[in-house]
Amino acid sequence: MSIEVYHLHLSQSERIVWLLEELDIPYNLHVFKRNPTTALSPDDLKAVTPYGTAPYFRDTSVTPEVTLSESSAIAQYILAKYPASSSGSRMIREPSDPDFAQYLQWFHYANGSLQASVSRQMTIVLAGLGNSDVAKIFMARFASQLKIIEAHLGENKWFAGAEPSAADVMSMFSLSTMRGFSPYNLGPYPNILRWMKDVSERPAYKRALEKGDFGMAPMIDPITRRFTEFPSFKKALESVEV
Repeated sequence: MSIEVYHLHLSQSERIVWLLEELDIPYNLHVFKRNPTTALSPDDLKAVTPYGTAPYFRDTSVTPEVTLSESSAIAQYILAKYPASSSGSRMIREPSDPDFAQYLQWFHYANGSLQASVSRQMTIVLAGLGNSDVAKIFMARFASQLKIIEAHLGENKWFAGAEPSAADVMSMFSLSTMRGFSPYNLGPYPNILRWMKDVSERPAYKRALEKGDFGMAPMIDPITRRFTEFPSFKKALESVEV
């Protein structure tokens, strides 16, 4: 196979595994477990990629081979080369599609705004400041983002209209698995919860979790589990209120 994907357990590289499963594209998957104490990338992943992070992507069908490490760049590359699967699954929107602008907005919102906010909150939580005034200020700002997403998904089944797209693939991690490191309550957002349930029922998403995350149950409940199995973060995660 010409595509090599390096995936870190419990990380945003689940996006790439899911996208490839949706498109039914053959690939080799290399799964790495986090350091059991620090939860950071293990040394064997750092030995593969100069960035020491996941996702890491290689396309060996071209010369020189393509290597990418940003999940949005990897997704765009895959969609440009493999826009539709043999089964007909279509995860991209073209300029001629009525949902094209909406697709672009939410595809880039996922990393540009949503993931950035959750990552900031995660940093505050893991620093032991999850119940601080600063954390509450930023959580209030994040809540305004969730309200925007909630309203959008109240009018649209998927992020880019009536059918799933890569905009959904890019968004799911921040609203689900990421909460294990950055706990927050999605109870007030029924449309987001409905959408996550729809995602969790997709065969490609199930396969992605089976292959990349050891059959982990989708983290789609209003309040979900915390990754307290990592000693470095256990105290901080247990103490934060949601």
